[in-house]
Amino acid sequence: MWISHDYESGLGYLQEQALNIEENTQNYIKRVEAIAQLDPTSDLGFLQAFGEMATEKFLRHIHSDYQTLKAGLNPLETCIKTIAGIIEIEKTKNERTLNQTVAIASVGISTAALAASALTEQAEGIVNSILPVPANQPTPALNHWASFSLIFGLSVLIGIVSAVMTWRVLDIGRKS
Repeated sequence: MWISHDYESGLGYLQEQALNIEENTQNYIKRVEAIAQLDPTSDLGFLQAFGEMATEKFLRHIHSDYQTLKAGLNPLETCIKTIAGIIEIEKTKNERTLNQTVAIASVGISTAALAASALTEQAEGIVNSILPVPANQPTPALNHWASFSLIFGLSVLIGIVSAVMTWRVLDIGRKS
């Protein structure tokens, strides 16, 4: 982007210089003619020849350089557009990957949350069957921790399995 800006600014400066040279040489020729009218006997041919030579040599050279350099602007613009296109493609790929990652994580977390809420009652029953509590006794802290651990472990496992299944489905869908 900056390269193109600098290049175009340089071309504008070159064109400005061409206009300055053109105007200055015209003014020079007019002044030589004005001097020649003041003194008709003066021999100012060499001054007129210099003005014409400056106009022909420098102005033509600058116009030629301008056309040559302007032609180089198109490949530069094409290159910049190509790079911008590649950046957009990579950006789209990254966004797609991020969207898939968010989808996979969302499915895993949602499934784990649903599993945790569904397993709460069953986990207490399983823990009470493994670690029975005598009648009329408060439930020991070990049973609460065991129930929590069972719920947490199973819900995380179910969440991971559902996330992996979602990843496989998205991966297969992307390949076909």
